Amino acid sequence: MAIIDLSGRWWLFFAFWRVEVVDFPLSMSTKLGAKYLGVCEASLRAWRADGTGPDYYRAGPKLVRYRRADLDAWIEARLNAPTPKQQKVVAETAVASVKGSEEAAV
Repeated sequence: MAIIDLSGRWWLFFAFWRVEVVDFPLSMSTKLGAKYLGVCEASLRAWRADGTGPDYYRAGPKLVRYRRADLDAWIEARLNAPTPKQQKVVAETAVASVKGSEEAAV
């Protein structure tokens, strides 16, 4: 690829730009699974410990693996999932509306 006179600033940007194409396997380690999800390994480990992360299996006593299909399903389940703060607001609104309707009935 040739870059022709894009000014020094853009040249440096392109000179240090690194595109990495990775063909992810069907079964991934924690490190590769974290890379697939775009998070750090510590986050994936914490989610696994909390039981909130994607499904995994143990291929040995210390060997944790993630299936690509499970990671994709976990991502899909969270595309439009409300945050805990949003869930709290919805719950409080529902409780307030129930109390309001009970008071109106009396």
